[in-house]
Amino acid sequence: MVIKNLQIFIRWAKQHEIEFEYLPSSATEFNQLEAMKIADAPNPKSFRLPLLVADFSNLEYLELSWLGLEQLPKWVESCKSLEALSIMGNEIETLPSWIENLSKLEKLDCSSNDLYFLPSSSSSLLELDASYNELEGFGSWEGNFPNLIKLNCSRTRMEEIPSSLLNLQSLKEFICEDSPNLSEFSKELKHKIDLQLQERKKVKDIKQKAYLDAFKRNTLNTYRRYLKEYPEGQYAEEARARIKVKRFKLKINNEVHLELIHPSDAEDTFTIVQKKSFLGLD
Repeated sequence: MVIKNLQIFIRWAKQHEIEFEYLPSSATEFNQLEAMKIADAPNPKSFRLPLLVADFSNLEYLELSWLGLEQLPKWVESCKSLEALSIMGNEIETLPSWIENLSKLEKLDCSSNDLYFLPSSSSSLLELDASYNELEGFGSWEGNFPNLIKLNCSRTRMEEIPSSLLNLQSLKEFICEDSPNLSEFSKELKHKIDLQLQERKKVKDIKQKAYLDAFKRNTLNTYRRYLKEYPEGQYAEEARARIKVKRFKLKINNEVHLELIHPSDAEDTFTIVQKKSFLGLD
């Protein structure tokens, strides 16, 4: 028998008097396994995840959630095809250094743990959810996460948004909601964003100035007013010629503070944001 998808819900198993320990610790049937989910231990304090020594070389999705784990099992290191890993709802304080060697890992959900630090690098990671942890910040990430698109650090102990955030060249969405200690942007980050908006002073074309003004006010109505005044095709083309813009959303404490988009994508991606000021620049 070849198993490709295995889901084990501990709570369900206990209710039906199935002992989880009966799962074989070594099984040739697992060598074609592509997805495995082990979740919801009814008593995480007494639960012990069996040592699995099977061949998981084809495993692409792995979830080990709400099991009371204090560390990531060593056998996960052998999952070289892993693309998505969820370890949410455990008691893990530190991620092992070998997690950086999972070269195909694109999504990592380590939310609701006790993490103080995030991985130091990953060239493949696209999405990282580190919400509901003990994070107080993160160091310089320049070049270490070249492909990271989405980062969630909500409900942590972070006190400020660090300037190293802008070193994440591919980042499109950063979420940091409900963080009680968060009070401000770092001075370096505020300065960089100020400079980005001040580029307007160097632009002479009124259409391009209109685009930057829409940036600054971050409202759909503002942008559409300029779209109505200037033909969209010409407007987008001229703006594209001088202004390099990537999608980027900065969301803090339930408010979208800044959302940058390319003008050609405006109708699809710009959302209504009732925000009167951004960093006192209005």
